[in-house]
Amino acid sequence: MKKVTVFTVITLLITLSMQAQKADFITLLEEPMYQSVDLIPSNNGNYIIAGKAYEGYHFFITEITGSGDILWHTYYEGEMLWYGNVLQKTNGNLLIPYGNFRAQLLETGPGGDSLDCISIQELNSAYFGKVMEIPGPEYLATEEVYNNDYFPSVDCTYFVRFDEENNIIEKQLAADHYVTDMIMGTSVSFFTIEQTTMGTSSIVKRNMDLAVLSDTFFPEYQPYLSRLGKIDDNEYAALGMSLAADAAMLCRFDSSGAVMYINTHNYDFYMDMAIDETGETLYLLGNRSDSCFIRSMDRGGNIISDVLVDDSLEGNSIHFSDGYLYIAGEYDDDDDQTPSHAAFIKMNQDSLIAVPETASLTRLKVFPNPTSDFVVFELPFNTQQVNSGTECTILIHDIHGRPVRELELNAGKATWNAKDTSPDIYIYTLSIGGHKHSGKLLIKR
Repeated sequence: MKKVTVFTVITLLITLSMQAQKADFITLLEEPMYQSVDLIPSNNGNYIIAGKAYEGYHFFITEITGSGDILWHTYYEGEMLWYGNVLQKTNGNLLIPYGNFRAQLLETGPGGDSLDCISIQELNSAYFGKVMEIPGPEYLATEEVYNNDYFPSVDCTYFVRFDEENNIIEKQLAADHYVTDMIMGTSVSFFTIEQTTMGTSSIVKRNMDLAVLSDTFFPEYQPYLSRLGKIDDNEYAALGMSLAADAAMLCRFDSSGAVMYINTHNYDFYMDMAIDETGETLYLLGNRSDSCFIRSMDRGGNIISDVLVDDSLEGNSIHFSDGYLYIAGEYDDDDDQTPSHAAFIKMNQDSLIAVPETASLTRLKVFPNPTSDFVVFELPFNTQQVNSGTECTILIHDIHGRPVRELELNAGKATWNAKDTSPDIYIYTLSIGGHKHSGKLLIKR
């Protein structure tokens, strides 16, 4: 394996396109680094990114500050990082699962220097897909075995358990299909997403002896799920797409594996999720027609807002910290002469309350209705955080279409004193940007 260290990066400060949304910055890594696969916070407050280089036959690792400064940048030639993740051990070392014709798990020092490597040779081609820390402390990795040299059509998956010194403790056949992700549940169980023989996914709960405790499948959605996320100690989420609905899909489930709700939305695919410090707002990273969006959603599955991150970005990973969202992905400005770049993006949480979809406007509360004097109009989000220059008003008409009163929303709320207004039926219209929602209001004495 050949290792090369480089430090050249390109940093662009650009204005994002949807409703004048702005990122704090977009940092583009140097040319050979063309796609970010995973982004994690490092133990020292920075971020680690791993991704593909040279069209996938090499991979890179880099550490970057929250301000977009590259601290070090290393890549490894002749190896493939498929859809793996990066794990940082408590001592600061990194574990990176990868492979091509054999499964390999690289351990590096905090600066990216290679220290050790677990390597497993199979009769067929294989690679390590995912790795996570389990009680012990020990580690558990998925080894994917496949026959196709060009793209891994997985024949079976092994769970490989190893200790702090990278000694393999156990290798056990998990399934005759692909395990796309895994996440710890309690200290005695974990969850996986596993591909069925039909090419769709199920959510499997296993104990630490790897025995299956539950297997949840919802065939009506034909789910293709690729990422698991933790909401709190009792709730989790699985992300991907519904083949039946041809839409992005979010499945929220509890610690037993029982599904709490399933939502499908107008994205091609949900790639990852983050949650704010209150635990009440989910940020779903989605791609649609080669553009990257962030959808804000409450824990009940109600959409708060949609924001276009950039129409030249495909997002892969997202992380929330101290009021900011950090995103890693692939940036391609559609210039045939310019290759794609791995990208690192920082966005302020407040900039994500953008013009919401009509579905969010329908959550306008109007009370009391009927009323004899005052009436309150209230939205579930703060309109002061909507982009400056965007109309945020409520216009009231009588039933003949004549305007009666126009109200401006302040922090998502407006109050109308209707004491001197004649009893009748009135029509209110909420307008935010290009979105409108209307309803009836009854004034009576």
